[in-house]
Amino acid sequence: MSDIRLGKVIVRNFKCHKNFETEMKELNILTGSNATGKSSFVQALLLAFKSWESCEKKQINTNSIYGMNLGIPLNIVSEDLDEKNINITLSVNGIKNEIELGIPDDSDEIHFDICNYNEIIEAKEHGYNLSRMSLFFLGAERKGPRLVSFINEVTPYSVGNTGENTGYVLGEIDKFQKINGAFQLPDDLKISEIDRFSANCEEWLNVIIPDTKIN
Repeated sequence: MSDIRLGKVIVRNFKCHKNFETEMKELNILTGSNATGKSSFVQALLLAFKSWESCEKKQINTNSIYGMNLGIPLNIVSEDLDEKNINITLSVNGIKNEIELGIPDDSDEIHFDICNYNEIIEAKEHGYNLSRMSLFFLGAERKGPRLVSFINEVTPYSVGNTGENTGYVLGEIDKFQKINGAFQLPDDLKISEIDRFSANCEEWLNVIIPDTKIN
């Protein structure tokens, strides 16, 4: 399903978003002043995807959302509403994918209960749903330079949510390109006179920040 895409997003009772709706396009840019809900909207999307992914557990850990720590559920729901369940609905090719999250009995716990896990499990067996979409999140915070990088559970060619695997990925693709010869960089991404993947990454970085060198 290469044509799968995200459409309408509805966020209810999540932080400052008491009742927010928007229609997603192919490219979406969030702008606005500080504390107006930009990061919260992204967090709601990530929470929805992670909840869908973890629905069989019937719970979602709020301190492990694609490298982010959201805190305890009681501090995530909108403060001035009596309703304490969060509802996030993501439309995939017009099909609604709803996630309802409830605060556990112990309010100090760091997880939400996934209230509609049975519906999610059933929906995974049909047409367009979140489990058929690929999501990659690269956060604003970055790992600084390290003499040694610790590699844990690396998804093939993923730099990680904080860029922690970037050096490893660059080295692995360069090595694969040299030894195997099967990896070919698409023509529209070639910007360096050298065919090597890392050399092209360096040149693209120079477009953004001149005189950047990858070492």
